[in-house]
Amino acid sequence: MTSNPATRTNYKTEPDEYFELLYTYGTRYKDRPPIGEFSHLHTMNILTLFNELSGLDAEMRQSQRATPEQAPLLRILLHQYTNAIRDFKYIMTLSPLEDHQRDSLVTWMESNFEKFVLPHAENRSSNKDQRENAIGGGENHPFDTKYRTLRDAPTQKKDPLRDTLLRVVHGINPSLAWSTEEITIRHADWSDKKPPLLYSPFIDKLARFLMGFASGCFLVVPMIIMIFNHSVVKSVVVVCVAVPLFALTLALFFQATNTETFTATAGYAAVLVVFVGAINPS
Repeated sequence: MTSNPATRTNYKTEPDEYFELLYTYGTRYKDRPPIGEFSHLHTMNILTLFNELSGLDAEMRQSQRATPEQAPLLRILLHQYTNAIRDFKYIMTLSPLEDHQRDSLVTWMESNFEKFVLPHAENRSSNKDQRENAIGGGENHPFDTKYRTLRDAPTQKKDPLRDTLLRVVHGINPSLAWSTEEITIRHADWSDKKPPLLYSPFIDKLARFLMGFASGCFLVVPMIIMIFNHSVVKSVVVVCVAVPLFALTLALFFQATNTETFTATAGYAAVLVVFVGAINPS
């Protein structure tokens, strides 16, 4: 027997207070609706529909036919089953809500809405660690679920050079490794000195400087070595060493495709070969 939604959410007894709280939340957090993951409920819903479909399939296999009553029921169950899977998949694609934002949301919900959702609840642990240990142990915390957000998580294309700089800079001075935007979003992780997920402006500028400096060095250093006391053998040895080092640097610190790596290496080798011909005209 299905219970009435009005009895599950007990706002009938104090309608003014309940709807005032709804309005308060809607105006205060208008860009942060509570999006609970409820993965166990989604799983139960999908499993229920799966069992109903399996039972219906078994009946039709046994009778080798579909009755007029079964055909519309099959259509409804398949539609509900597909929608349930699609809804669960969509929820899981949303970005997770940060821990400090989740804790703030759960605290507000419990202090304002818990008496409507669970009107006969007894006193329960307020400590977060005790509450987590109490899950499955008899205590009921209706708002304890993972939360998602409609805001897309900030992302950046991964770069091996910047990843290396991020680890080094974070170990020396974490404040230089974090961007202001990410500190605002992940303040708890920043306070715990965890590594950031995004490259800070300092990391990005340092990487650009090193790339420019390395590019110049790869051309200037071999030329300086070849131009003093130059000889054909010395120039050929320098080219044979510089070109593999250039290709190795591309492979380790840049996400270049095979074509890009081949083109860049061939172009670099061509520049050095032209320079060798210029300083050794004979």
